[in-house]
Amino acid sequence: MWNIRNSNQFRNNLSDSGEFRRRDRWESVRLKTDTAIRNWIDEGLKYSIVTVVLISGETWDSRWVKYEIAESEQQRMGMLGIRVHKMKGMDGYYGTSGPDPFRYADIYKSYPVYDWINDDGYNNINRWVEQAAITARR
Repeated sequence: MWNIRNSNQFRNNLSDSGEFRRRDRWESVRLKTDTAIRNWIDEGLKYSIVTVVLISGETWDSRWVKYEIAESEQQRMGMLGIRVHKMKGMDGYYGTSGPDPFRYADIYKSYPVYDWINDDGYNNINRWVEQAAITARR
């Protein structure tokens, strides 16, 4: 969600190489081959220490979300989920809530899941990401 990616609270504390991957980048790669998509995900993970999964109604069923979660766990990265269904999308509509995607990925560890609205993500995302990195010992 654009609101989370551009959160001033989070953006001001990113390192020079750190950033949320932008949706327009995904849109440019999603219609390419499976290999191209895997390479794009792998390249993004190469410079990351924490994976933040934005959870909406269909997130749990995305094979690419499952792939990114599995790869992140294999690399022993910190992870967390953020539910975004109570936020308006760019289309002006609220999203739907979905199951926890960590339960549907091929992993064996549980990760924290927060709600951007109920858990005050704007003010807490720094703490959530930092805690995920500490938990992963990164």
